[in-house]
Formats: sequence, C-alpha cells, structure tokens
Amino acid sequence: MKTMKTFLYLLFFLSIANSVSAQNKSIQIIEDTVNFSRGDAKYSGTLSRPADMAKYPLVILISGMGMQDRDWTFAGGKYKMAKKITEYLNQKGIAVYRYDDRGYGK
Repeated sequence: MKTMKTFLYLLFFLSIANSVSAQNKSIQIIEDTVNFSRGDAKYSGTLSRPADMAKYPLVILISGMGMQDRDWTFAGGKYKMAKKITEYLNQKGIAVYRYDDRGYGK
C-alpha cells in the first residue's frame, strides 16, 4: 500500500512539473470513447493516443482507490489525476486507456 501511495505521488508531481514544458512542445492527441462489457457489466472509457504515430505503446489506467470516474476526479472536481497522467504520457508518445469504475460514471 505504501509503495502504491509513493508511486501515485510521484506521478502526480511529474505531471505538474511537466505541464509547463508540455504546453511548449504539444503534440496532437486523438481521444476516442471505447466501451466494453462482461456479462451484465458495461464499461465506458477513453482511449487517448498521439495522432502522428502509427504504432505506440499502451498503458491501461486501473483505479484501485474506490469508486471513481475515468479521470479520477477529486478535490471537488478541481483536479483530475488520471487525465493529468494521460496528458503526460501522451506527450511522451504513449497511448492511454482509462475507464469508469463499474457502476460509476457512464
């Protein structure tokens, strides 16, 4: 648990530190809604990927901290942790899929 917390803090600070530099060298990102289901459970998510690349690595963000939307919104909607992580990874040429927790969001 402590390792997970440390990892999340690291990603949080990296995304903040990179936000200024990413604005200067921004690449175009494509976002698509991707839905899937298993039995009666239906999931909805967002695939974000660099527009100028035919092949790219993919990261799937999985929530593990209770019921959350695909952006891991907290602080009254002021901060979206998964969205910030996604933006950072996209700028590095990595595609990201993030989805709403079962029974939460879409």
